[in-house]
Amino acid sequence: MLGHKVREFKPLTAICLEDLVPEDNFYRQVERSIDLSFVRELAAEFYSNIGRTSIDQWFSSNSS
Repeated sequence: MLGHKVREFKPLTAICLEDLVPEDNFYRQVERSIDLSFVRELAAEFYSNIGRTSIDQWFSSNSS
């Protein structure tokens, strides 16, 4: 028998990942100390020119 389930959705809570990582985190210190901007150019050949565009990892980790 086909039933009907009542669903109650809670509102989504916006979170910022930057707020969840402590300022003294090791990887934050590495990011401040080492310039890795050359990696994008080295990895460019591994990304496809067709299909759905990907989310830029640098942008998604540095947008706050």
